[in-house]
Amino acid sequence: MPAFIKQSRNYLPLIALTPLLSCFISVGENKKSTPILRFEATTIFFDTIKAGKKITGEFVFKNTGDDPLHIMMVQASDGGTIAYWPEQSIMPGTIGKIEVEFGFTETRQGCQDKLFTVLSNAENNAETLHWKGYIK
Repeated sequence: MPAFIKQSRNYLPLIALTPLLSCFISVGENKKSTPILRFEATTIFFDTIKAGKKITGEFVFKNTGDDPLHIMMVQASDGGTIAYWPEQSIMPGTIGKIEVEFGFTETRQGCQDKLFTVLSNAENNAETLHWKGYIK
């Protein structure tokens, strides 16, 4: 058998795999960049308060992704709590905050664990936050 035919057989597997390898390489290059929502803390405490007192708090976060972050909604677990979130886009590397308010403490007593669900365009969409404390 001629020498060039023997040598070409060694390259046949490489030639056959080249289109497949190029698909994997192009997928890696076209990876979609997304915002990433990172909170300093996902649980904050408001300590012990007297019933009837209105309280406020805040959850601080940073967009650690590559694209602007858009918070679409922050859903509170009940009607006694309210959340305020930034309406403008949070650019990559920028810090933002979600302010929370608990205004109906006169009808609540004991341990409280208020939940907030953050809906956004982030890679980690639907983050759950806890705001805990005690009302006496």
